[in-house]
Amino acid sequence: MKPLIIALLLFPFLAWGQTDSKIPYFQNDPFVSSPFDFQLSVTNVNMKFGDFLNLQKTPIRNVYDSSVTDTMYTFCTDQTKTKIKIYHSKISDIIESMHIVTDRIRLRKNIRVGMTRPEFEKTFGIKSAADEIDIGDLERNTVFKFSFSKEKLVAIDYSGYLE
Repeated sequence: MKPLIIALLLFPFLAWGQTDSKIPYFQNDPFVSSPFDFQLSVTNVNMKFGDFLNLQKTPIRNVYDSSVTDTMYTFCTDQTKTKIKIYHSKISDIIESMHIVTDRIRLRKNIRVGMTRPEFEKTFGIKSAADEIDIGDLERNTVFKFSFSKEKLVAIDYSGYLE
């Protein structure tokens, strides 16, 4: 036990951002900080995808100020099970989660369901034969999971940290 404690004190970065996952992880801070080709906001998501995604609003009590009510906006469709949840407060809109299984939603760099693995790998400058690939930031706080089947991207998932 003591060698582990000494190692962590001398090399704290060893534990920082580590996970037990066997899923390949690639860092790409620019992509995860801005996954869309437009400024993230409820209004912009509604303008871009509102023609095929339904909108639901849920009031949420602000954790820091109970007198303030924020809103969770959920854009979804029953046919494809695609869902984008955005937490809206007075100061910002933050993606809470996404599950994308339609080619109608394209992320930055034309990342989309249906693209081939070679296209995906070329776009990110990576190589992996895994059925799931994680792309995130340095700290692994913001991570997108890309799922492949038969060499095609079939799902994009994101689950963010909100406090």
